[in-house]
Amino acid sequence: MSAYKRMRVLFCDHLNLPRGKYLPASVAESGKARFCISLFGLTHDRELSPVSGSMMLEGLPDLEAVFDPNDARPSWEDDTGILLADLERHGTTLPTCGRSLLKRTIAQFKEKDLDTQIGIELEAFIFQRGDDGQWVPYDTPGAFVYGSGQSVDPAGLIDDIWRQAELCNLPIESLNSEYD
Repeated sequence: MSAYKRMRVLFCDHLNLPRGKYLPASVAESGKARFCISLFGLTHDRELSPVSGSMMLEGLPDLEAVFDPNDARPSWEDDTGILLADLERHGTTLPTCGRSLLKRTIAQFKEKDLDTQIGIELEAFIFQRGDDGQWVPYDTPGAFVYGSGQSVDPAGLIDDIWRQAELCNLPIESLNSEYD
């Protein structure tokens, strides 16, 4: 952890949004960060509803994001380590913690002598600044489904992503364009 000046503590919420905050490395050594539990009442429209688990009507208490400070991973950002957290309240795992659910599910498979493989597929619709400063779709006149090379990526974005993934120890199975 000493390789980083700051740590970015992250967890996914019920909307699959990456919630988090930056902590100085010295503060992250505690292995905990606090967040308001009522974020589980937020909607995609940023409205806050008193739904089950949000504890909105119970005074907006905190939850604890719990992590091992020695499990820091490289980040896209300079001088920043990533810490993935489990969610607890009063030492008990929150039922809304997707990471803890995944750990329990993997353990259940293991009990049946089954192994799991977990991966992620990232897709994006890329924009760039137009001549007038407005955001416009990435200009790739030669793009096509399962394309590669400069005709589908004239600015070298795929190369940039590849290099940064290597720096972050993220293994890549493949990179390509999908649509123009």
